Amino acid sequence: MDDVIVRSAATGRTRSPGYPKLAGKSGDAQITDRYAVAAADVDATLPAYGSTFDATGMPGCFARGLTLSEIAVEPLQGAQLWQVTLTYRNDDWEATDETPVEEYELESRDQTYSIRTRQNYLACWDHRLISNSGTAVPAWWATATSTVLDADDYQWIGVDDPVPAGWLEVAANTMVASEYLDGVSVIHYTKRARHKSQLVRDSADDYKIVAPPSAFGVSGSWLRGGSTIRRNGKYWELSVDFTNAQSIDERLYDNAT
Repeated sequence: MDDVIVRSAATGRTRSPGYPKLAGKSGDAQITDRYAVAAADVDATLPAYGSTFDATGMPGCFARGLTLSEIAVEPLQGAQLWQVTLTYRNDDWEATDETPVEEYELESRDQTYSIRTRQNYLACWDHRLISNSGTAVPAWWATATSTVLDADDYQWIGVDDPVPAGWLEVAANTMVASEYLDGVSVIHYTKRARHKSQLVRDSADDYKIVAPPSAFGVSGSWLRGGSTIRRNGKYWELSVDFTNAQSIDERLYDNAT
């Protein structure tokens, strides 16, 4: 069948012979369209990046949902006509019969904390008790949770602090360690989808207080970190970490909607 030049009265564009062309393979299709247009009409006829190829009236083999990723414009016939080449790819192709694939991984990261952050912290762990009124050790010494005292005859001092003149040490610190090891739960979350916009919408919750899709039974609050979105074969892939804490100050981070 001979090539036919098709001119659209609505747009003023004259499609070049042999176009549009469909090429590629399953999950990686590409359409190239080409047309000629008067110089004065070039700007008005250029579609926007990300717009969808219109396959209306074309054979079923033409992939639908491909979006515009490249535009090339060059002059013809002394610049009175210009040739426009449009390339549509499946970067944002949404396969409606497929749902995103999600993966989760729980990691416990070692973290050191001051012993003063423990809920059962006692002042005698890392403080010495001194007195200016004798050597008696008060009953509250072993249970005090704060180093702030109302009494004038006793004071807490640090492990390495010198004893002031006129005072005596009546009780030594009961713990040598100043830090302890604990774990921080982090969930590595990966989501794969055909449609990039699905992942972009998902990343709107970055740096917000939001529970991961699966918490593996770990209690507490979760802070979502920053997402990475990249192309991986025929899929788009989002990776993000969720970090656990017993509580997160909502004055610093928003809750996800």
